[in-house]
Amino acid sequence: MISVTIYKEYNSLPVLDVKDLSFEEGKIYALIGGNGSGKSTFLKSMANVIKFQGKTDFGAVKPSEIGYLPQKNFAFDMSVKGNMMLNCGKRKKKDALREATELLEKFDLARYAKKNAARLSGGETQKLALCRLLFGNYKILLLDEPTASLDINSTLKAEENIKEYLSSRPTTLFMATHSLRQAKALADYVIYLENGHIEEITETEEFFRNPYSEKARLFLSFHTDF
Repeated sequence: MISVTIYKEYNSLPVLDVKDLSFEEGKIYALIGGNGSGKSTFLKSMANVIKFQGKTDFGAVKPSEIGYLPQKNFAFDMSVKGNMMLNCGKRKKKDALREATELLEKFDLARYAKKNAARLSGGETQKLALCRLLFGNYKILLLDEPTASLDINSTLKAEENIKEYLSSRPTTLFMATHSLRQAKALADYVIYLENGHIEEITETEEFFRNPYSEKARLFLSFHTDF
């Protein structure tokens, strides 16, 4: 079980306040809500990349077993394949190179393997950042808008690669997304945030059919992309 209590404020203004939350391991949680609702702050706190008041308890999961993809993607100033090899773990080099190439092919990036990653487009950089993360072996993944810069075909391919990754290991995924279609397609549970508070956590099918909070119902009434 994953337990979370987080309080965060900026300039004395509370931006996230959640208490005594528990999450089931091995499930997919989609974080949705408007801009400024607290989705990114929630993930940053879970990843321990910002200071906050409270506590996150991941049980036996080690910090090295938590993978975080920030909203602002980046590529290291080296080849695309070199970027991948930074996350090869304890693999033998020969095996790592082969597996890296196979994963790059799944993201349509293999043809850029020798290209300096710093010269990729924004969408290509986002694909590489996600591809590089999925080259690791994590028990918890924290993805912040992992497909925001991608076209629909690349988005669907990225979603398939995420699902394939999760099907091969007992990983828990927390994913912030503005795409309700994506949340509906991938998640077991939806976490709806508004003004730094979690209004509800509901099984995905039930959430899109009949959310129990009035705020979530109003939010869905303004969206048709699911």
